[in-house]
Amino acid sequence: AEAPPSISYSSETERAFLIEARAKFRSAPAGAVSADQWNTLGDGLAGTGQFEAALEAHAHAATAARHAADRNAEAEACFKQFK
Repeated sequence: AEAPPSISYSSETERAFLIEARAKFRSAPAGAVSADQWNTLGDGLAGTGQFEAALEAHAHAATAARHAADRNAEAEACFKQFK
């Protein structure tokens, strides 16, 4: 099995970047952010210990995948919500 993607940060600047990216994604029009992008953000947030924000990002990923009719991406995002 392939290792799950992970992210680390070495400064508060990098951590702040992830939080800023989340804010930009949230304010984007519906459908502008893909499930893959939401999942990547969620993985990054989880890697920095922002677990509630990661859960929210993975929930957005599941919704985006559902709207795109991508059942595999939806399943991945749902799994990550409870990981």
